[in-house]
Amino acid sequence: LTEADPQQPGSYPLCPYVQLTPAINQPARLNAHFVTPKLATDAAFAGWHLADDWDQPVWGWVIVNFADYGLQFFTSEGQFYVELPLGGPTSAITSPRWQPFNPPSQPSKFVSPQLSQLVQRLSDRNGGVYLRSFFQKITSAIETMPHAPPDYAAYATSIVGKPLALVEVGFSLELAHAPLRSQIVPSPPEPLGLAVSTEREPLLSYKFPIKIGDAERPFHGVVGFFDNIDGVTDWEKLHTYFTSRSLVATREEGDPCVPILPENFDTLSPFHTAPDEFTSSADYVAAKAERLLVKTMLIDPYTPLHVYTPILPITFLQLPAWTVQRALEKMSAFFRLGPVLLTKDVPARYDPSNPLDTETWM
Repeated sequence: LTEADPQQPGSYPLCPYVQLTPAINQPARLNAHFVTPKLATDAAFAGWHLADDWDQPVWGWVIVNFADYGLQFFTSEGQFYVELPLGGPTSAITSPRWQPFNPPSQPSKFVSPQLSQLVQRLSDRNGGVYLRSFFQKITSAIETMPHAPPDYAAYATSIVGKPLALVEVGFSLELAHAPLRSQIVPSPPEPLGLAVSTEREPLLSYKFPIKIGDAERPFHGVVGFFDNIDGVTDWEKLHTYFTSRSLVATREEGDPCVPILPENFDTLSPFHTAPDEFTSSADYVAAKAERLLVKTMLIDPYTPLHVYTPILPITFLQLPAWTVQRALEKMSAFFRLGPVLLTKDVPARYDPSNPLDTETWM
């Protein structure tokens, strides 16, 4: 075009210019994987393992108990761990661990460190504000999520509430081949603001924002997520869509919720890992796992997790069906009853000669 057409809003000719979205000029993909921590011989964190289809990526389950206005926590295998109802002097009541069931002989083998840390944070001295905010964000998220499938009605927990899964998810931006090299002769000047020392660094120094989940879409399955650095979860900040910018300035002390906004989107830098540089496939997979941006997430097990970027198609990730089914089959549903009015006083002492059965019910 040698001359722009005159601007005539609402009529032709319209503006002849178009806006091009950001893009990478070579094949790339956005990766999303469930991950589990690898532990060294001394139980120290030794990196991330990409979960296969037969691995259990869930390290805890949360069920909202609407009858008792609280949260029930289960282990990855569906064994009840603890319930945290709202109320009491500190706005949080911690029930005894494992009750009303008998505790396992070795509890540390059943409860992950992350689940113990989360429950401890929710039930500590200032946990009332934390637990109340955590509960409110979960209930707000469930209202916008798709309903559980009909087969969930076959499980006992369906009479209590909807289950949510606690997992670790890793994200990365991977190139199909090594970054393209400039063919300009002579070489162009270095980009402003980028400290470039090799030919590969210009592309690898770019940072592309990603958006994890979207509350405005009907297939959204993310309640929120925590930052995870080298296997350590930061429980002080719950990034979620179910809070607003206006509430940040007035939120209570101890409220962990941080709104997910464009200005605090996480970013990824592209990378390329050449398979021929490794002697085994395990080393190659481990090298790719080192590039992951890992988040500790609370998600809907029945709804895919979606990740968005301005340069690539949407990527989604969903829990295998067997991980949900196996845990729900072992879960028990219960809630408190009372106070209850009786026609006569409860015996002060237990009478072993009068066992509790259908003929001795009061």
